[in-house]
Amino acid sequence: MNRVAIRRVEPHSAFKFGCVLGALFNFAPGVICALIARWLIASLRALLEGWQNVEIANILGQSVRANLTQQLGLDAALKTLRTLDGMAWLVALLIVLAISLLGGALMSAMTGFSATVYNVVARVSGGVRVELE
Repeated sequence: MNRVAIRRVEPHSAFKFGCVLGALFNFAPGVICALIARWLIASLRALLEGWQNVEIANILGQSVRANLTQQLGLDAALKTLRTLDGMAWLVALLIVLAISLLGGALMSAMTGFSATVYNVVARVSGGVRVELE
């Protein structure tokens, strides 16, 4: 049996490993967030479009209607929602990529920092001892 002490961990390799690991681990949550965003955009668009011709009152059989979207100043929001809903799969792809990249960046920072801290502690304590067979 051989005993080996791990005295140093290469921060650059830990950084790369964390980046890939973080991106992979955050892919599924990114897909879930993209699907939720897709549903939310479609739902808000349908809601605001429903407000465009709302019956406010019915006086003597005559319907009084109003465009609440315009009255509330939500025309720009509706236009934006229509644009986003028209590019639904591109928006979903961008959300998945953003969450995966953010997760990869955070995990790489954590693993790189952890490797650096380990190197400092290992210099003082001698590192972790591992037995190999």
